[in-house]
Amino acid sequence: MFSLLPLQIADETLDQRKIYIEVILPIKMPKTLYYLVPKELENKCKVGVRVVVKLGSKKIHTGLVARIFDNIEQTFELKNIIDVFDDEPIINDWQIGYWEWIANYYCCTIGEVAKNAMPSHLKLSNDSFIKINTKNEIAFNDLSPTQEKIVYLLESSKKTSIIDLENKLKAKTLYKELKDLYEKGIVSFIDEIIETFKPKTEEFIYHKFDINSNDELIQLFERLKNASKQSQLLNKYLLLNKKYNEPIKKSILLQEAQSTNSILQELITKEILEKQIKAIDRYSENITKKITINLTTAQQKALDDIKKDFNNFQSVLLQGITGSGKTLIYLSLLDDFIEKREQVLFLVPDIVLTSKFQNQFIERYGNKLAIYHSKITTQERVEIWHKIKKNEVLVVLGVRSAVFLPFSNLKLIVIDEEHENTFKQKEQNPKYHTKDIAIYLGSILGAKTLLGSATPSFESFHNAKRNKFGFASIVERYTQVKMPEIELVSLVKERHQNGMRGHFSSILYQNMQKTLDEGNQVILFQNRRGYAPVVECQDCGFVFKCQNCDISLTFHRTFKELICHYCGYKEVFPKQCFECNGTELKLLGFGTEQIEQELNELFPKFKSIRLDQETTRTKNAFRYLIEQFENNEAQILVGTQMVTKGLDFERVNLVGIINADQLFRFPDFRAVERSFSLMTQVAGRAGRRHSQGKVIIQTSNPSHPVFTFVQTGDYIGLYNTIIQERLEHNYPPFSRLINISLKSITESVVELASKQLGDNLKEILGNRVLGPEKPYVSKIKNLYIRNIMLKLERINIDIPTIKKEIIEEIELILQNKTFRTLKISLDVDPY
Repeated sequence: MFSLLPLQIADETLDQRKIYIEVILPIKMPKTLYYLVPKELENKCKVGVRVVVKLGSKKIHTGLVARIFDNIEQTFELKNIIDVFDDEPIINDWQIGYWEWIANYYCCTIGEVAKNAMPSHLKLSNDSFIKINTKNEIAFNDLSPTQEKIVYLLESSKKTSIIDLENKLKAKTLYKELKDLYEKGIVSFIDEIIETFKPKTEEFIYHKFDINSNDELIQLFERLKNASKQSQLLNKYLLLNKKYNEPIKKSILLQEAQSTNSILQELITKEILEKQIKAIDRYSENITKKITINLTTAQQKALDDIKKDFNNFQSVLLQGITGSGKTLIYLSLLDDFIEKREQVLFLVPDIVLTSKFQNQFIERYGNKLAIYHSKITTQERVEIWHKIKKNEVLVVLGVRSAVFLPFSNLKLIVIDEEHENTFKQKEQNPKYHTKDIAIYLGSILGAKTLLGSATPSFESFHNAKRNKFGFASIVERYTQVKMPEIELVSLVKERHQNGMRGHFSSILYQNMQKTLDEGNQVILFQNRRGYAPVVECQDCGFVFKCQNCDISLTFHRTFKELICHYCGYKEVFPKQCFECNGTELKLLGFGTEQIEQELNELFPKFKSIRLDQETTRTKNAFRYLIEQFENNEAQILVGTQMVTKGLDFERVNLVGIINADQLFRFPDFRAVERSFSLMTQVAGRAGRRHSQGKVIIQTSNPSHPVFTFVQTGDYIGLYNTIIQERLEHNYPPFSRLINISLKSITESVVELASKQLGDNLKEILGNRVLGPEKPYVSKIKNLYIRNIMLKLERINIDIPTIKKEIIEEIELILQNKTFRTLKISLDVDPY
């Protein structure tokens, strides 16, 4: 990866030699940069450490050393690095090549990959800000006049940009002065890890007497004869110390003794006990409950098949019907690797499912476990990062970003619910699919990958049928309970017969009433949040739309606001129409909030809770709501896709899908596949333990073919039907798709640029180029959008060369001054 320097070099050569480094900056830059290492920093500079560098004439950034050279071709003089931040690398050698592969495959820069991969505290990305270290005493005698001025300016503010300092002091550059102040510990870059990362601490209680001396103990209790509460607390301390033979956590001592901090403080003041603060692990203590796993015959066969296939395949697909107990198979497999102190990465599609597994994993793996997702603190992320690199963490339960962690001994990757589209990063570069880069990660680290789902993606199932993946299956439920009965209800017929109660058909209402009266629970699925997606004036037909996006505003009754679900724009619910001043405003459509209101009116004796993006914003909100439902404190659970994924409730005997039609009414070749998956998954929440459950699907189109496959649970039948259509029309898995999205604040610019780019690409790729076209939502955040889709065959074609040609054509378009407001992004495999 980098050239090694000679072991023995003459003294005069040592004086003349130079060390060069390639640096990755965690920002969007077309390429890496090269810097010169000053003599005094040569010994500190290693691949994977962070260095402080100057970019241009003003900016200071921190980046990662990717490679080290003793000779490079250069056409201009290179700048020196300013400093080295780390004694040891914060990433592993393999990560550089991994990031480069991701950047090349997804047509982005390695800086964008690094930005996405690393916790913010490690990126030190607010490069142009510094602050004074108030804890350190400043010896002004050692400072230059300019440095004194810098210190005085910094003392008057929490943080100051370097540019502001240079402007205030009328200096061309403060590089040398700031570097010197930094080395003296007087100032810090605002994101410096040493400054911002604080380990979690806890107070422990120790004794200051000879605990084995009966005479001393008698004297102590004699001293406390008039302080009964202090005496009781000391006695509890002795009992706990004898039990655990180690210092006692202050919180545990006070809880066990039912005492207070003030009483403990009296014992500390009397120098009987003492308190010490210690840094502790942010995760569970090493107290694991090794619960024995008893697999059914079907589960054991699936596990044996997986292990057998791992001998011949790097990746294996496990298809297990809902309720078949795939989790127990996962745990059995994990145990095999953990016993050998090999690392395991367990990926779930979103934070919701980390809550499902969290308690089970903590009980089983204790402090060998780390949980990694966006709602843990940045300090926790940094701590996990370092522990994984040191192999102190063996199991990582995480969402898609966990594929970037610095594993030192990774041997197994499990991807649960592998079909979920939330595994795809859609908002920013790199627009990666977790499943694909996890499989590549396994290939470079020698790790096996297990993909699990009741309804696998057609790509994964196709790979299994072609013997690219191994395959194992479970076709019976863990409890031997039958799959739920599925009934279709025609909403058209119900409306003609006046059977509707709000958005509930008479059949769904009656079944809900019966289920609830029997002491069981109900889950309702409505894949739209908010109260109503459209507010329309009845006088003139005006629809309230977002000011920034080409989409109607959704009414949220909880906040009494109209909200855009694309950009977050909000406005207070209007009293009259903006167009004609009419006051007859009608709500069209419905979301989870409206269903929740109707439930309170229709079933006042039973409590309902709502599970969607609004109710689960805080770190532990999802877990709290789920625990309420598990404990039967609520009897009806209504929610969006969150209720379809992996939840297992003992009392749920009825599932209702309120409006199934909206699931497949999208201009997307995967719409039927995804609607089948969603309906099958949510149906699988019913009757998982004791008796067969029931599912009621409300639809205006009961003759749609997808419902036949859902009712019979015929995944293979749906696959065979759809895969033939994909073959005929050359859609994945028989082709690769690349979506090119053009955006501009001016519609005429994006219209002209997209046509020009489309024409240029058609000259190279012919009928492989589709579009340009307006997407379903053609304006988001004040940017007009046009899309060009490339459909590329998988064989007999040079994909890397085509990607290079696409990028070259895009760069030519962007060089045109007419298109200076244009933004273009690529999405490889946009599924």
